[in-house]
Amino acid sequence: MRKNVHAETDRALWLLHCISFAAEELSLNVSDTARLLNDYGLIKPILDGYDAFHTQGYEYMSEMLIDELRKAQGT
Repeated sequence: MRKNVHAETDRALWLLHCISFAAEELSLNVSDTARLLNDYGLIKPILDGYDAFHTQGYEYMSEMLIDELRKAQGT
């Protein structure tokens, strides 16, 4: 295994926490929030940026996800 490569489960659990925080802020359930993020193509870039993003707090990441979602929606 290469250095600095995180297991898929680590990445998935981290993303789940980020989505949970975003869902709470949006007053949506986690499934609907994940679906929205996926529909707007935001899941892959977040997972691809895991090495840099995982050092940020969940609150920061949820704010970033919400901002990116709003930009994608044009709101």
